[in-house]
Amino acid sequence: MPKYEPQKFNAQAEVFAKTLAQAAKDPSFATLIYQQAMRQFDGDYDVLYKDFKHLVLPSGQTVEQTLRAIQSDFDQYVNLFPAFQLAVPVNCQTWDPLNQPPLVAVAPQGVSEDDVEWLTAFNSTGQASRLSGKVEPNVPVVVVGLSERTDAEGNLLPGFEAPVDYSLSFGRVDYTQERMNRIYVENPQQIESWWLGALEHVLDF
Repeated sequence: MPKYEPQKFNAQAEVFAKTLAQAAKDPSFATLIYQQAMRQFDGDYDVLYKDFKHLVLPSGQTVEQTLRAIQSDFDQYVNLFPAFQLAVPVNCQTWDPLNQPPLVAVAPQGVSEDDVEWLTAFNSTGQASRLSGKVEPNVPVVVVGLSERTDAEGNLLPGFEAPVDYSLSFGRVDYTQERMNRIYVENPQQIESWWLGALEHVLDF
């Protein structure tokens, strides 16, 4: 794996985001992003690029070939990081990819999320704009960055695997298991910015 340089990563991620936004004006491309995000392979609406780039579109071309036709060197640096991902952190479930090309934003690396006031985002014509890093948008946004739920090689971290269907007891009896269905957080955006997706938390006993 190459040396990780946040500034270089962010600059290349912007090129990637611009290219992806232009490709996603095609409803079939946007639909493929939506379908893969809805799989929630890690429990959130995330898609690892190392897997996504090999998928074949109705055109017969792969995702990577389609993107390279728009910008030949769109991924020369970020492609070297297996944890590089696309995410749809908000409004994924209500997204209509056939009629709504998404904005594509960059999750900046090497900075504290508390210091991020704005994200650079691109529309389907490749035009750049700014999205608030503090206020959740009311439209679907694809965010490119590094996965928080995998290791550097793109392998799921413990605790984010697909849920297992255990037969658990419903009573607090010695030596029986009991399922905790949810943990309520009153305002998760005070802990995790919208562009980083669902809150990751660890419960220690």
